[in-house]
Amino acid sequence: MKNNLSVLGLLLFWGFAFFSCDKDYKYTFDGFEPKMTVNAEISPQEGLVVQVSHASPPSGKLVPIEQLWITDAKVEVFEEDQLLGSLSYQGQGLYKPSFGLQPKPGLSYRLEVRQKTYGLVKSASVSVPLAPKVENAHIALLDRKSINNLPLYAIRFTLEDEKVVNFYKVQAIGRSRLTAAIVQPFVELHDDKFSELCEAINARQSLYLKDVCFNGQKVLFDFEIEIRDVTLVKESGDFERFPTDFIETRLYSVTEDYFLYQRTGNIPEDFSLAFSDPEPLHSNIQGGYGIFKAFNYAKYVFAIR
Repeated sequence: MKNNLSVLGLLLFWGFAFFSCDKDYKYTFDGFEPKMTVNAEISPQEGLVVQVSHASPPSGKLVPIEQLWITDAKVEVFEEDQLLGSLSYQGQGLYKPSFGLQPKPGLSYRLEVRQKTYGLVKSASVSVPLAPKVENAHIALLDRKSINNLPLYAIRFTLEDEKVVNFYKVQAIGRSRLTAAIVQPFVELHDDKFSELCEAINARQSLYLKDVCFNGQKVLFDFEIEIRDVTLVKESGDFERFPTDFIETRLYSVTEDYFLYQRTGNIPEDFSLAFSDPEPLHSNIQGGYGIFKAFNYAKYVFAIR
């Protein structure tokens, strides 16, 4: 009888906790400050790309993206605090160097963006990381299929981690001989416990890892990917499917800012977080919004057909 009363008391407590404080709040955004948003990437492989837009106040109205792009900004890039030059506008809010710029691992870069309405915005300095040291990369078809009844492949490689804090991104890209379109499958660690210990984040079909559980060691990575056909969407809205012939695997070294941006943008809706304070989206842009990301990667292409 005593046990039954204890259980009943516990149920009443949780019922009170979840339902007794039910109240609707109306949020206002009177304090919203319009600012520039600068989203930029720099790497030896992709060069430098900067997209400049402005933030719109939160509301129920959908603002077309082309109305947010800033087309008249002055975007300057600095290498080791020395001005390299200004970027040229390319359309769709994008700015790229019109001069020869080859980002170098180990060197630091920063941005200054000016615009008459929004003033001056600066990025923090970011250093381009070294490419990860990868050995024995290979792919193998598994003898089981995915939950969607599609082929499953295992991608395995050995990573030699440096004895400093490192952050990584793993990405797989499917390609066909018949089209330039691509498919990007989800990448999952085979070992769930390893994934949890390494603070793994799944975001945009990529996997992000911190080396907290293998710092300074050689570690074997074992990933699984589901292979779908490459789909080409035509202007008419119709689509055509092509078999995936190649899998390109990329292992990125990324900056801590890059990792934190993905982590704060992909916090799971978990019961343990129900009563915690919200975490703002990480940014390294001073005077505005956005992120300046630096990365470097090693890639391997495997033929599967």
